[in-house]
Amino acid sequence: MKVVQVDLTVKLHKTERQGIFTGIVLEPDLPDAHEDTFSRAEIERTCHDFMRDYAMSKAECSPDVEHTGRDAAADLLENFIAPQDMTIDGEHVSAGSWVQTWLVNDPLTKSEIEEQKLTGLSLEGTGYRRPITREVQYA
Repeated sequence: MKVVQVDLTVKLHKTERQGIFTGIVLEPDLPDAHEDTFSRAEIERTCHDFMRDYAMSKAECSPDVEHTGRDAAADLLENFIAPQDMTIDGEHVSAGSWVQTWLVNDPLTKSEIEEQKLTGLSLEGTGYRRPITREVQYA
């Protein structure tokens, strides 16, 4: 097995509320940069693990900007799995997608989002890659 870096960025939507932004973290069966996909069950487990870990570490850390270590000074307002197909700011969200809403308090980060210099949420992590063997039947 090979350990690989996982990086997936999705579009960030500005809400009508000042400094509040919403985005899809993971969508079922949508290929990432490595052509890997995540099932609804994997996404739900990852969302729940994130929330547990975030709740325990929030006192010590805040999300960073583009994995640089620069503090985004953001507070997580919503973290959920879309229970059904829905629309957020005119964009389709598939049932089973992991959605987050953040309140960004840092003026620099907020202006970068509004100027579309920062445009998405990014899932960062490590995983193990292993080949999948598939049986192919020929007629």
